Amino acid sequence: MKLSIIIPTYNRKDRLRRCLDLIFAQQAAHPHSVEVIIVDDGSTDKTEEIKREFPSIVYIKQKHKGRSAARNLAIGQARGGILAFIDDDCMIMPDWIESVIRCHDEHQDAFVIQGAVLPQDNKNLFSLNEQYTVLNTDTNDATGKPDYLSLCPVEHIRSNNLSVKKSLFNKKIRFDENIIWWQDRELGYQIQKAQIPIFYSPWIKIIHTHREAICPFVRQHFGRGRGYYTIKRKWGKELDMSKGIDKRLHFLLFVFYDSKKKYGIFKALALLSITFIRRTSFFLGSKYEMFLGLVKINE
Repeated sequence: MKLSIIIPTYNRKDRLRRCLDLIFAQQAAHPHSVEVIIVDDGSTDKTEEIKREFPSIVYIKQKHKGRSAARNLAIGQARGGILAFIDDDCMIMPDWIESVIRCHDEHQDAFVIQGAVLPQDNKNLFSLNEQYTVLNTDTNDATGKPDYLSLCPVEHIRSNNLSVKKSLFNKKIRFDENIIWWQDRELGYQIQKAQIPIFYSPWIKIIHTHREAICPFVRQHFGRGRGYYTIKRKWGKELDMSKGIDKRLHFLLFVFYDSKKKYGIFKALALLSITFIRRTSFFLGSKYEMFLGLVKINE
C-alpha cells in the first residue's frame, strides 16, 4: 500500500460524501495502492451510512475526542508509506492523488509536504480573507517544473492538505490530543524541533469550502486564539509566536492594498474589516484561554 488518505469527520455527512466522490473518481487509477481511512469522531448525523455508498473505505468510529485523536487513531491503522491528511470540507483537484505520490517519489528526503489550499471562489469574502494566512504560490511561479518544492514556514502548515511519510511518526511525533484548536500548527513545531524540513508544493491542490457566515467565522478564530495560548503554554520560552504591533499593522495594510488592486476599493474595505474581526476574535480567544488557566491554578 503506497498511500493512505486520512479524513477525520464529525457531523458533516454531506460534505464528507462530496469529498469521497472526488477521491474515488481518482482512486480507480490506483486500485491497489491507495486506501481511504475515515475516522468518525462520534457523529450523531448517521455518518456511518456512508459505508454503504463507499464499501471499500476503512471506517473507524470513536467517541467524540477531537480531530487530533481521530488522526492519531488513523495513523496507527494506516498501511500506506505516505499519509495524506485532508478534511471533510475539502475538494481535491483532479490530479491530487497523482501529485501526492509523484512528489514523494521524486523527493525521497522530503518527509513533510504541504500542499496548496485554494479559495472556493472570489465571491466568498471569508474564503478570500483566509488566503492571506496560507502559503499559496501559483504553479506559474514554480519554475514550470511539476517536481518543484520550496521550504514552507511552520506558520503555514495546514492539516487539510498535508502529506507525510509514515516513518515520521516513528520519531515520537504525534498530533497533541490535549490541544483542541490549531493542532496542525503545534504538529509543525514538533517537526521543526526535530529539525525536519517542511516543504511546500503548489501542485498538490485542494479547494477549501470556508465558512460563509460571520458567527462560525468568529468562533473559528476565537478557537484558534485559544489554541495559540495552549501551544504557547506547552512550549514556553522554546517558542516565540508573538508578532509586534508593526507586523500586525503591516499585515493589515498589505491586505488592504493587495485586495484593492485585485478586487476594487469596496471589496478591499470589506476584507480589511473581516481581517480586523478575525484578529480581534483571535486575541479574545487567547485571553479567554489564559483566564481559564488562571482560574484552574487558583482552584
